[in-house]
Amino acid sequence: MVPSNLRSSLAAVCLAALLVTSGCMATGPVEDDTVQSYAQQFEQEMNDLDGFTATRTTTVTYDGENTTSTDEVWVRPGTGEMRAETVAPDERTGDVVVRTMNTSWSYDASENSAYSIDFSESDLPRTNGFGYRLDDIAEQSNVSYAGTEELDGETVHRIEFAATNTGVANSNVTVWVDADTRFPVKLHQTVESDDVDMAITIRYDDVELNPGIDDDRFTFEPPANATVEETELPPMERYESLDALRENASMTVPDPALPEGFELEQAVVTHLDEGESLSMTFSNGTAMVSVGVQDAGVYGNRSLDGGETVPVGETTGTYRTFADTGTVQWTCDDHRHSVGGALSKAALLDVAESMGCE
Repeated sequence: MVPSNLRSSLAAVCLAALLVTSGCMATGPVEDDTVQSYAQQFEQEMNDLDGFTATRTTTVTYDGENTTSTDEVWVRPGTGEMRAETVAPDERTGDVVVRTMNTSWSYDASENSAYSIDFSESDLPRTNGFGYRLDDIAEQSNVSYAGTEELDGETVHRIEFAATNTGVANSNVTVWVDADTRFPVKLHQTVESDDVDMAITIRYDDVELNPGIDDDRFTFEPPANATVEETELPPMERYESLDALRENASMTVPDPALPEGFELEQAVVTHLDEGESLSMTFSNGTAMVSVGVQDAGVYGNRSLDGGETVPVGETTGTYRTFADTGTVQWTCDDHRHSVGGALSKAALLDVAESMGCE
């Protein structure tokens, strides 16, 4: 399973470009306030770029084995539209990925099969066309400017990101930004944990900025004889405050007593045919804690067997661990409750007990 740390890597690319463009040239650590300020400028900076085309080469090293692929890409950062056509290796040539703000298409040429996801009814976070958001990168990384160096005969700025939240995996990202175009031309990320030893390198070559990309690039029509599977994501709403969540949610919103310093990052309510699911994510800048509640129809017959039985208020629950992350789950009043994060078992049980059967 690829850890969630990888999701921030391309956001780091964008932030690195911003740091260089904004004149952050002194070597050494970059102040948190400076990083936050540039992160807040990200959306506008991306909107100012109409689009770009490039040849993207991605090399993934997983448990000592290398896999390399090359794609021709067309990207509109301001709208989140992206198209990637695979040109290597041979067994993947002809594969296509197309993403817009409402739909994602993936086409496997060797299987002549297409898969689409319609998320127009889901309040998903907006991406920048690189594929990921910048929301957490400023808060969850120590950023350093390492000066300039030569890359394939061109002068580039080197910027390094070290994750501050290492509860699950230790992740470090290095980005090289072209000194002339201010475009991030290379990224290298390592992820290490008890379960994963992984590195990813992404290169952008033959970059053309603002080329004037035709709208047809961001549409996809599968071949007439292709096998097509279409999925529509369920309606969901995102909230950034507990007040807004409590005002709009139909289920009771728990009030967990979290350790000092934790604040709500976001809450998501998902509406399924079987019921509703609520997920809240809290952060103190270096660690994350998730709190969840599901209607009985959502968790169905999934049992809590297989972990350690623990007391949760007047009921009992199950405690499980994966790497450095613990999870407590318990059921009451036809709802499944959960608390998880890179906290001690005692701390997670304290949070769970504070919720009880709310």
